[in-house]
Amino acid sequence: MLEGFALKLLYLGEVELILLGVSMAAAGFLVALWFRRGATLSLRRVPYFLLSATLFLLGSALPFAWLLTYAAASHRVFWLLSPVVFGAIFASGVAYGVLAHARSVSA
Repeated sequence: MLEGFALKLLYLGEVELILLGVSMAAAGFLVALWFRRGATLSLRRVPYFLLSATLFLLGSALPFAWLLTYAAASHRVFWLLSPVVFGAIFASGVAYGVLAHARSVSA
């Protein structure tokens, strides 16, 4: 059942996958902002820049995980790969939300 649902993701077009990824990142960002209401942790400019650059680097390397699609599908574990990738996109949105809130408290 989960394998069939994950394999349906392969049939989505590029635009649908991009919209799904952007919506996952935006949802993570909003979840982070909602949970950090009233937080007082602040972040200066240089650590904010370094953490943002690191997060951007990791987020840019994330699409390389899709290179494992054929191996995962042939071993019938593609249902594990797709939630990991979309979960990482959600987690990057959460991290960006935490960084943005911490920087706005400092500003």
